[in-house]
Amino acid sequence: MTEGDGDPRRGPDKEGEVVVAYLGPRATYSHQAALSLFPPSPTIVHKPVPTIPSVFSAVQSGAVNYGIVPFENSTNGSVVFTLDLFADRERRNPDVVVCGEGYVRVRHCLVGHPNPATTTERTENVNEERKQHNPADLSDLAHITTLYTHPQVWTQCTRFLSLLSSSSTSETIDRIDTSSTSRAAELVAHDPSRCSAAICNALAAQTFGLPILRQDIQDDEGNETRFFVLRRRDAPASLPASSPYSASTSSQIPTQPQTQSQTQEEEDDDDDKDWKTLVSFTIEHHHPGSLAQCLAVFERHAINLTSINTRPSGEGRWNYVFFVECWGRRRRTRGGEEGAGLEGGGKGEEEGPVDRALRELDGMCRGWRWLGSWRSNASG
Repeated sequence: MTEGDGDPRRGPDKEGEVVVAYLGPRATYSHQAALSLFPPSPTIVHKPVPTIPSVFSAVQSGAVNYGIVPFENSTNGSVVFTLDLFADRERRNPDVVVCGEGYVRVRHCLVGHPNPATTTERTENVNEERKQHNPADLSDLAHITTLYTHPQVWTQCTRFLSLLSSSSTSETIDRIDTSSTSRAAELVAHDPSRCSAAICNALAAQTFGLPILRQDIQDDEGNETRFFVLRRRDAPASLPASSPYSASTSSQIPTQPQTQSQTQEEEDDDDDKDWKTLVSFTIEHHHPGSLAQCLAVFERHAINLTSINTRPSGEGRWNYVFFVECWGRRRRTRGGEEGAGLEGGGKGEEEGPVDRALRELDGMCRGWRWLGSWRSNASG
């Protein structure tokens, strides 16, 4: 079972099912991430939902076991919609935390109907040779008058789009924004003019039965998007045995269900070097040096910061929530703290560097939230 239907607010229908919500529709990069992180099986249900807030709310309500959301792109930077939901200004998702990550290489394709003037086998072979020996020759795409894709994609394919415009027989090629790259492919598949094309991934081309006219048209061959795996902070210590991703490990998804001894071994692992933690905090903005003092806490505890992001806090003008991602994990919680009741990975009694840093941070900032610890799955 790979796709869920019906009400996205409804939880698992069968005992042992693991429901994974992702930003839909089908055949998006988010869907690709969900398939990679939770490979299809009889007990895995991949459930597309319409928006990133819908993923958060489905996890918060317990309607799904996990959620998959985009967090950042190596070319375009952080996904502000996701950051705003972690800021949670209205306290709608207080129990949602990160428990894993996955990386999807962004490989954009131009898909659509072939040029009617090049439909014979002979000319198709000529066109294939042309594409292989002279990638800049786009004369076989001269029939394209309309392009569809997601707004972020335009800036990721600037070189190809410039070449395509110069090869077109039309005065201009209309560029139309769509809600997703998958939706772009769907529109082209149903276009009777056969003169439109979409920029999307190969999964969307396959899903909607469209030929791939050009592959890897992105400017940056190393372009990747990082996705977070979400769960409730009070998720049960162990999910059904069929789940490939146990909440008790907060780690990279294993390819096979873990045995009890494997899970215990990981929980007792004292090595934090492969773990990451996400924390948000607010400061007294009118106090000089308050941000520097908070960041210095991590240095004092020898914690390496990997990224810092800011979003408006909603508490007046020019006040911000700061998001810090760092190496290490939260080992235990203490009564009264934000996030009490859930370990960041291991269940040992001893505090680690992240625990000590958060305890010190508590006395320096207005407030902080632990947003999850997970084993890094960095691609390099």
